[in-house]
Amino acid sequence: MNRREKITIIIIAIFALAFGYRFAGSVNNANPIVETIPLTTFAEFENKSQNQKKGQGDLYLTAQQWAWLPELTIHSNQDYTLHIATADIQHAFHLEADAMGHSIDVLIQPGREYLIKLRNLKPGVFAIGCTQYCGIEHNKMRGKLIVE
Repeated sequence: MNRREKITIIIIAIFALAFGYRFAGSVNNANPIVETIPLTTFAEFENKSQNQKKGQGDLYLTAQQWAWLPELTIHSNQDYTLHIATADIQHAFHLEADAMGHSIDVLIQPGREYLIKLRNLKPGVFAIGCTQYCGIEHNKMRGKLIVE
């Protein structure tokens, strides 16, 4: 092996190590705005969802075949924590990119509560969808986030 080949191999190794280091550092930090905790009881979660008041910092959203409940109306100049749980089967929460500058996609599993940080919301009406097939009327599972 001549000198040029050794230098080429060393350069490739340096790039591979640098890329591997960056990749390894990002593995457990895929979505830093989402936290998951065990769901105590769904009845307790549903009670919070049905009795929430407009403008509170904690919002509760229930995923169920084939709806997102309730429709949420919030203020644009406030940060929120969105709590999501499923009443039945696996769903996937999708909030379009126009709301915060990037889309949010979270797989929602039964028995878990998902906490999503909503920051820098722009005024408007934004679609909430389910991106995990959840049954025959999956295509009708739509919700709204209204930001005033």
